[in-house]
Amino acid sequence: MNGNSRKTAAADMLLVLAFGAIMYLPWLNLPVTDADTAYYTGAARGVVNSGDWMTIRGSGGDLLDKPPLSIWPIALSYRLWGESDWSTRLWQVALSIGILVLTYLSGRRFFAREQCLLATLILGTSLLFAYCTMVVQQDILNLFTYALFFYAFALFWQTHSAAAYYLAWLALSLSFMNRWHIALVIPAGVVLACVIAVRMLGRDDFRIATLFGSWRSALWRTSFGLAIFAVVGGTWYVYEYLHLGRPFLDLFFGRRNLAFLQAPGGRPLSWLSVTYLPQLLLATVPWVVFLPDAVATGIDGLRSARRARRTREVDGLLFSSLWCLVAFFVPHVSAWRVIRYLLPVLPPLSMLTAVSVTRKLQEGKRFAVSAALGAVITAVFVAIDAYLLFESLDATMRPYRGLVLPFLLMSTVAFAAFTVAALWRRERLAIVAMVILAVASYSTLFASVSYKWDQVSPWRSFGLATRAMLQPDTQLAWYRTSGMLPYGVPGEAERVVYEHYAGRSVPFLGDPSELRDLVAQGPALIVMRDETLLSLLDTCPGIDLKKIQTHSTGWVLVLANSEARSR
Repeated sequence: MNGNSRKTAAADMLLVLAFGAIMYLPWLNLPVTDADTAYYTGAARGVVNSGDWMTIRGSGGDLLDKPPLSIWPIALSYRLWGESDWSTRLWQVALSIGILVLTYLSGRRFFAREQCLLATLILGTSLLFAYCTMVVQQDILNLFTYALFFYAFALFWQTHSAAAYYLAWLALSLSFMNRWHIALVIPAGVVLACVIAVRMLGRDDFRIATLFGSWRSALWRTSFGLAIFAVVGGTWYVYEYLHLGRPFLDLFFGRRNLAFLQAPGGRPLSWLSVTYLPQLLLATVPWVVFLPDAVATGIDGLRSARRARRTREVDGLLFSSLWCLVAFFVPHVSAWRVIRYLLPVLPPLSMLTAVSVTRKLQEGKRFAVSAALGAVITAVFVAIDAYLLFESLDATMRPYRGLVLPFLLMSTVAFAAFTVAALWRRERLAIVAMVILAVASYSTLFASVSYKWDQVSPWRSFGLATRAMLQPDTQLAWYRTSGMLPYGVPGEAERVVYEHYAGRSVPFLGDPSELRDLVAQGPALIVMRDETLLSLLDTCPGIDLKKIQTHSTGWVLVLANSEARSR
């Protein structure tokens, strides 16, 4: 690489970093909205409080059935900067920006600079990627390890570098430490698919002599790679088995960790449960308008690998297409249709989309299909906007209107602007408008969540009020109710978010006798439904129940104490 190339690469890296920072860093302090995030933060808090960084437990003290790699960064953030929304999310946003960088670097092994820069913009503004960046779970860390592995794989494929080979093993070991054996399926599947495809083409890219020079060198390098995997990926598992014994084996090798293969009970079979296609359409918004072009480019890449003269671009299309196919079909093994499982599809799909777009721009072709899809999607968004604007919603759902409507309106503008520019034969303007308005749409959504979430959900305000009132003898509890709410039966999901902000484990109560026993031990802060409070006022004489906070959704935070102690 000459001096000019290094300067260009450095400038591109700064552009990617700047884009990621502008897109996500201003919103680090968004409230925790997801029970899974609270589940991980509770475990991280336990790590910091106990000082035990090896045996990970949930907020209730039970062993966590997940490896620790996704817990440790949160715990480290809490140890360094204390518990806050921004320290919870900081490491994940940093990893998301790292994924954009690795996507650019992987793409540059095969494709032109403009295509790789566009691919990072597409990936960074895809709906599923934006969602997973702001909702702390295992998925972004898992995608980072995949992106690191596939960058190392591409580098090793082209240069046969020992460092790239060892980097691939390191990435695999990190995946193993994050999501156990399940995380190895997609990398292994993509490598196997590439080896089979190249061998079917009659090429010798993946022969031992080509990659390593000799069988002896292959044996030594692979032995060292396995040693890296064993030390980095396996040490914690061995330690926990020696420390915990059979309970650890039951937790990680038992039926619970195979539950993803079991069919969800009571759910009728439909085409929605057979395919991930509807989720893919949603995951790729707003770039779903280019999905047919991206698929066509992938198919063309598979065909050109057989017909065309070998070039880096041909190899890149083959690699991206196979990665995309494997990452899309592997989640179908699970009986659950969880949109987050499609996250590994997005980097190669973004690259295929960028290649298809830049080819059309270079060849002066129209965005005919994309414009038609943009018009259809614009009409759908207009209908949704009209419904939310003019339909009378009930009291519990009304706060959500103010939360999502600004995002939907801005997204409508984005699709409409793209469609008009594409029909007007201003294709470059259409792309620029889509990028800028997509960033504006997400900024609008994140701002709405930041400022309006407490109108939708009481758990942050309840939790912070609880933490401010906590005394050494104060107990916490959640009075269980069996009544249905518009979004289901209240329980575990809401409780863990409240625990996150309260900073303590919150047990369930189920009847007035349990309440009397709890209050006999000292004052208690209790979350319950408003109608439950009215009932308890009649059935629990001798207990002073004082409202601390109420919420429009019908939840109330109550200070319970014996009347004698209250005096």
